[in-house]
Amino acid sequence: MRVTKVIDLNQPVSVDRYEVGARMALRATLREPTCVFPWCSRPARQCDKDHCTPYAEGGGTCDHNLAPLCRRHHRLKTHTAWTYERLPLDIGWRWTDPHGMRYLRDHHGTRPLSMTTFPERPPLEAA
Repeated sequence: MRVTKVIDLNQPVSVDRYEVGARMALRATLREPTCVFPWCSRPARQCDKDHCTPYAEGGGTCDHNLAPLCRRHHRLKTHTAWTYERLPLDIGWRWTDPHGMRYLRDHHGTRPLSMTTFPERPPLEAA
């Protein structure tokens, strides 16, 4: 018989360091079963645990600031103009691509939200 400690995901947990230990990684995996990038379905247990708000910018290593991202999407988020944020009340994740298109990623899947409004072009001057 194996005894497993009960994990209460309603009680937020944080640690005072950058590294995501086994306990925090397990909690992130239980909260989000797959990579949170739009349309990705890689299991969270195979993903990196990313700080949504970078640790160097004040983002803590805590339940609310960690998200599973597969290695490919973690690199895409880190090295390109893709950005994301966790929405309040654990509704899901709002992603913005390099062109300004936004997507909602939640437990039902991914759906486009809206295009960023770009400033209008100034009128051409008559010759």
